[in-house]
Amino acid sequence: MHSVKPLIVYSIADTAIDLIAMSEDGARYMSNRDPSLVKFVAGAAPTEFTVNRIDSDAFAAFVECESSLPLQRRAAFRLAVSRIRNIVDSRTGALIADFVPSDKRQVYGNMIDAMSDEDLRRIPPAFIDEIGEVARMRSFLPLASADSFHPHATLRHVFAARLTSQGAEQLAKARSLAASRKSKESLALAKKAKPGAKATDATATGKATKRRAPAKKARKKRSK
Repeated sequence: MHSVKPLIVYSIADTAIDLIAMSEDGARYMSNRDPSLVKFVAGAAPTEFTVNRIDSDAFAAFVECESSLPLQRRAAFRLAVSRIRNIVDSRTGALIADFVPSDKRQVYGNMIDAMSDEDLRRIPPAFIDEIGEVARMRSFLPLASADSFHPHATLRHVFAARLTSQGAEQLAKARSLAASRKSKESLALAKKAKPGAKATDATATGKATKRRAPAKKARKKRSK
């Protein structure tokens, strides 16, 4: 059920999210945003978004008035996201451990925290679009409704691309490990084969010596 409490959200565009390990839970997560379904790549630091509800006045004043859904998602992101952890700055490439809004918006005499235009320039558009839609729907639906975040077309394309990319990465890694293992096995076999090769040479030398012995006897008989 919806709550007034902040919601922790992760983006399926984030490469720290292990969509292969999540399997069918990946599609479920896009629809219900249950953080218990999320699995992370070992050693990676996921980008974490804290999403608040937008009250009705602010929603009407800044979100619903926008002319298109992408712009509404952007406006909802601007107002609803109160903190981002572990995000890479789109402009500098630097990791920001803790990112908070630097601007405020006035709604009927009340000042509320909001992302500035400069803040938004530092955040990848894929994050703004996805998390903004979560913020928009969460604020649009009544508290008594069940969580429902139907993934739009762009998000489905991102999800498919991430699955393909991560699958290719895992396949390449598996092939590399297999090749490395095969190389080590071949090296080990070569080392084991060396003592045998020396023994074979010695045996061959011995046989050659024995074969020459009759020839010496033959020369002695001729000299007699």
